[in-house]
Amino acid sequence: MTALKWTAQVFSYLFHPLFIVTYVLLLLMWVRPYDFGSSSFSGAVALNDVMLIRVFFSTALLPGLAVIMMKFLGLIETLQMRDKQERIGPYIATGVFYLWIFINIRINPAFPLYFKVFMLGSTIGLFLAFFINLFSKISIHAVAMGGLLGLVFLGLFIADFSNFFFLAQLLILVIGIVGTARLILNAHEPTDIYGGYLIGFLAQLIALYFLT
Repeated sequence: MTALKWTAQVFSYLFHPLFIVTYVLLLLMWVRPYDFGSSSFSGAVALNDVMLIRVFFSTALLPGLAVIMMKFLGLIETLQMRDKQERIGPYIATGVFYLWIFINIRINPAFPLYFKVFMLGSTIGLFLAFFINLFSKISIHAVAMGGLLGLVFLGLFIADFSNFFFLAQLLILVIGIVGTARLILNAHEPTDIYGGYLIGFLAQLIALYFLT
């Protein structure tokens, strides 16, 4: 494996779609810690550690274990799920976990509105990707990155994010790097990446409409 492909692989794992919700929650605690009951990031994490763990378990660990179990049961051939048919089971399992955590946080006042919107948008994006996957191998990495682009707009419409332009530039950089990494690894065609960006972004707009 060349250095370029190795780097692309690292970014693909580091920004795996299952980690994005947890990353966003941590990012929001950093940008607006006072919405989580503290004046600092460390204080916000300490006050909401149980909530953070619940989100990680429901959106990353449990879906990941479900996929690994499918691999051991022979329901999928590889964890990379290169064939779109292999992705059907993991999509369904992950969608159930995402929907469950959204239902729980929607009635929880400890979560600010913009995170609830992002969580609903991520859930909608996942189910849209599941439907499109029946016909085309859309990039779920790109769907997750499109959700991050939607987060930038959430900052404009329903939250006064501090350091907004720095945050926007950082997220757009990550979005571009991850999309490029998937192309370098020949995991998707360009249309799969662009389509994923579009679906992830539109899902956030749909969530914004329904929750505001």
